[in-house]
Amino acid sequence: KAEAALREALSIDSTDAASLSVYGATLYSREKADEAEVFLKGAVDAQPDSAVAWATLGVVLAALGRDFDARKAFKQAASLSPSPDTLRLEVAESLLPLCAEPLIEVALTLQMQHEHRTDPAAIESTRARVCRARAHLAVHRYEEAAIALAAIVADEPGRADVHASLGHAHLGAGREREALDAYRTCLEHDPHCRD
Repeated sequence: KAEAALREALSIDSTDAASLSVYGATLYSREKADEAEVFLKGAVDAQPDSAVAWATLGVVLAALGRDFDARKAFKQAASLSPSPDTLRLEVAESLLPLCAEPLIEVALTLQMQHEHRTDPAAIESTRARVCRARAHLAVHRYEEAAIALAAIVADEPGRADVHASLGHAHLGAGREREALDAYRTCLEHDPHCRD
């Protein structure tokens, strides 16, 4: 239904950058990467000053093995971004609402490769770990999400948002007691948390 709604939105306005990007990401997630590229190129044509649009195109081109074209897209994205070193991570985070886990995984892998180029001893950032865990959660892989989120909570126990996500993972896995504990801890750290 979502794909049909996107096609309808694009039939109304075929130059809407957001719709083009979302549809491109959706196509990639449905293993239609070549078609995804067409829509993502349309997104950068419609919004040439969007660093995330260029970086999303770069992620798909890298996934297709088109490294030269991917580097050109990332170079353009970096020229437009106030934080070029985290562009791939920004792409992954922007894809979370779309449940585009395959493309999120590619973006996170590329982010880690980029970080290793600048610091061979780099480890995956907490931000990237949270993004990956939330991607698991979005596609109902509750056990994987719970394991990843529990590890993050062990490293950074004061993160209310991570406790909330852990509660969602436990609830999805049918562990109501653990979910309530995680939600309580979330609210202890931030009584206004809306995650």
